[in-house]
Amino acid sequence: MSPTETGLLILAGVLAMAVAAYVAQQVENRRQARRLQVMALKDTVRRAGYLLENLPAQFQTPEIRQVIGTTISQLLERLQQLERKVEYRQQQEALQQQLDQPPASPPFPAGSLTLMPDRDSARRARAMLRELGQFIRQQHEKGELSLQAASTTLRQVKSGYHRVTCDLSILDSLEIENNRGPQVAVHQFRSCLSKLRAIRGQHTEPQIRNLQAHLAQVEQRLARSAEDRD
Repeated sequence: MSPTETGLLILAGVLAMAVAAYVAQQVENRRQARRLQVMALKDTVRRAGYLLENLPAQFQTPEIRQVIGTTISQLLERLQQLERKVEYRQQQEALQQQLDQPPASPPFPAGSLTLMPDRDSARRARAMLRELGQFIRQQHEKGELSLQAASTTLRQVKSGYHRVTCDLSILDSLEIENNRGPQVAVHQFRSCLSKLRAIRGQHTEPQIRNLQAHLAQVEQRLARSAEDRD
């Protein structure tokens, strides 16, 4: 074999090794990209599932449940295409059962000034609604959610957020009334009532009636106190 032929043979071997390395790298890159995609999809499924599981029933409107449920279902379908695993079909079935049995929304507590029973519950609900709003916006920005669905559910989330914020303000007003007297608290109660009346789509009528009645009592106490001073 001549030196030229030997050189060509070596060159061919080097090229073959380079091609093999390139192909192997491309395969590894695709495998890594698919692994990252699977991780991202699973993370979004967990996030959406957490919202569906933990959002208080009072704020789980049919539209919100549909958006979360459809999002999870679509993500599971994509995971099934990437990884042929039985667990994704099982999760689909469990999700459908959960969506078919919406949680019963409890009636407004009789005589209560707030929807949520205490500050901790109100703060948790507000945090969940904030997280849900961020989730909906992100899904819309990714092109996973239509403008109409995003707009409708975000309005509902916003109303719920304002509702629990009013709860916290009312609880603060009650504390002010107990610690500093009705004269300081009356303005807080009036502000809360005004904000509560501005909320739409949250069935606030019982809460408004109870707050009006409490405010009337506070104003009567102030009026009697003024008469006593005179």
